Amino acid sequence: MSDPEGRLSDHPAPDSTVGGFARHMWHDHRLGTLAFLAALVLVGLFTLRLMLFSMHYRDGDWRNPVPEAWMTPAFVAHAWHVPRPQVYRFLNYRARPDHALTLSDIAEKQGLSEDQLLARLNIWLLQWKLDHPPVVAPEPPLGEGQ
Repeated sequence: MSDPEGRLSDHPAPDSTVGGFARHMWHDHRLGTLAFLAALVLVGLFTLRLMLFSMHYRDGDWRNPVPEAWMTPAFVAHAWHVPRPQVYRFLNYRARPDHALTLSDIAEKQGLSEDQLLARLNIWLLQWKLDHPPVVAPEPPLGEGQ
């Protein structure tokens, strides 16, 4: 068989359908076809990941978490943007680098139920947020001509 320029070829001429093109690409450019398919799979996975993250962050619940018994004081301080020493002081907790107690463990040591400690902590965190609003950088002044 010859191609349009008259050269002899041992490959059949691709037909003009999508299936014919795919067969041609697979037969003559297998590595490139595999690379293209791998790229398509990655694009699909990253698109799915983007959609899932968008759905998660669309609702505002993640911005105002509620303390739970499994959390450590350090995690609470990090999640609520409160200085660790303040959280430790409120909980009467001395941090040890070799062992981090959960809020459940702290409640047990203090003779409180988990619900009592979590309720007190939640109220304290809300009060902390009211007393220490986030600092917002001022808008830069507009230049002339803007």
